[in-house]
Amino acid sequence: MLLDSFEGFIKGDFDIYDSQKAKLPFYNSKRFLVYKKLENLGEILHKDFLNSFDFEVSNPSLTVWNHNSVEEQILYFIRKGSEQKKIETLISNEISLQQKFEDSNIYNTHSVLGVKVTFTGLQVGFFTHPNSVVDYKNILEKLSYKNLFQNLYKLVSIDNFYYNNQLILDLDEDSFEKLLKDDLKNRKYISFYHLYSKDSEFLLETSLYDKIKSAFQSVLPIYNYLAWSSLNDHLKLKESLKESVIQEKRGGIVQGDSVKVLSGFFEGKKGDVLSVSNSGVASISIDGVRIKINASELTKI
Repeated sequence: MLLDSFEGFIKGDFDIYDSQKAKLPFYNSKRFLVYKKLENLGEILHKDFLNSFDFEVSNPSLTVWNHNSVEEQILYFIRKGSEQKKIETLISNEISLQQKFEDSNIYNTHSVLGVKVTFTGLQVGFFTHPNSVVDYKNILEKLSYKNLFQNLYKLVSIDNFYYNNQLILDLDEDSFEKLLKDDLKNRKYISFYHLYSKDSEFLLETSLYDKIKSAFQSVLPIYNYLAWSSLNDHLKLKESLKESVIQEKRGGIVQGDSVKVLSGFFEGKKGDVLSVSNSGVASISIDGVRIKINASELTKI
């Protein structure tokens, strides 16, 4: 592997994403050169240690650039192919038919590992999109447990991570929790990243690749902790817990069971179960009379 094939970045690579220059097609050729650097960096990172991920790079189409304000470019790595198919199925269940027609990229809006070039500098981290419906619901459900949120805080407060432009070390646990959960509920961008200013000496050093690699290695646990995967599926866990509660309320009584009433006006009477609600209320037929009674007051016979 030829690491010296990655030429690195210079200050001018970031200046072209200034709010004024970002709107000008004149800088498209320079943006294309930055794109090629990111593409090259992606190939090296993938071969070096991210070979368990498939990666995609943003489309360098000048047609797109000519009609948009280009304020950033991102190289991103996504889930394995098998996991990608699973999350696409989950996304389909979460979005409307109209959304599918309106947004052709709807199946790509989920959490990624990425290297982002902006006007301020280089970001290496975990990024997710406001339309990442599966990831957002999964993260919200996971972080509803205090101990799991505290684990995240420990994970992100030890290595100069930024969260949405704020240094996490400057936030206490309560402030960070409120900020993150508000952003999740309001579907704002969520990002945890290392930041290298465009004026940083790191960008000029020959060891820049090693620093980017190290940043990826430190952010990978955050990705694994937050991004939906088969091993980090808190949506399924929530459904399992819900089903467990329902079964507990039903007490094992199901439609078609023959039962005896244990207490109340009909104590000792026998009947057949017609239905049982999720709240544990059974509808039973006793001598042709239909009554409703808590499943806890019934026993199978």
